[in-house]
Amino acid sequence: MKGRLLIMGPLDGPTNMALDEAILLQANPSPALRLYSWSGPWLSIGYSQVVQKDVDVAACQRLGIGLVRRPTGGGAILHHAELTYCLVAPEDHDSVKGSILESYCKVSRGLVAGLTSLGINPEMAPADCRNNRSSSSCFLSPSAYEVAVGGRKLAGSAQWRRRGMLLQHGSVLLDLDPALYAEVLKLPPGEDRDTWAGGFARRAVCLKEALGRSIGFEEAADAIVRGYKEALRLELQEEGVTEQEWETADALRSEKYGSPGWNLAR
Repeated sequence: MKGRLLIMGPLDGPTNMALDEAILLQANPSPALRLYSWSGPWLSIGYSQVVQKDVDVAACQRLGIGLVRRPTGGGAILHHAELTYCLVAPEDHDSVKGSILESYCKVSRGLVAGLTSLGINPEMAPADCRNNRSSSSCFLSPSAYEVAVGGRKLAGSAQWRRRGMLLQHGSVLLDLDPALYAEVLKLPPGEDRDTWAGGFARRAVCLKEALGRSIGFEEAADAIVRGYKEALRLELQEEGVTEQEWETADALRSEKYGSPGWNLAR
């Protein structure tokens, strides 16, 4: 099975989200795997999150952290030292075909295979695992088939389906700063930041800690590409973004992802 591979340098939050949706709207019959980073720290929030409930907007502004809403669900993710993947494919493509849980499982197999090649032992959360919907951060609790190491969440994922297409976002932590998460998220009543950050560190893990060494974007990207080639049997051909996709992304950035009406409405 052939697919597109897009490995891209850092872009701002609205551009990243707009480009992912533009690739979905292109409705290419072959899957597309985009691996990318973010220009400076950005906090992305899930589609249904309530900003005033979960995010300290003033702290984000003070720290120079941008805020963007994803089209996918889940909790907030601090895009600071991580790799983001976006897999887009027709819902009926063999690489992702099935129910939401079945497709989650297939996509996670690619992550597990790639991360295993780095020398760690990742596992998928069981099918009956349900994340805590009250959690402000994506990494506070796993959901079915998300990837963990030693019971601690390493990669968070969320899925969106539209017009017969599937888009799955995921974030793989290269490094982790629990204290920074504690600065930008609103904490449970009565909980101080140090205590919350300590609990966060016990529930999440980054590749730097799992491997015992620092790892860069390129090495992690290479591993994930290997994993998807192996587990999903995708023959990935590196390509660029098409002119039409950029045009669609520019419009989406202006009208949607760069707009306070989208990012702060809920």
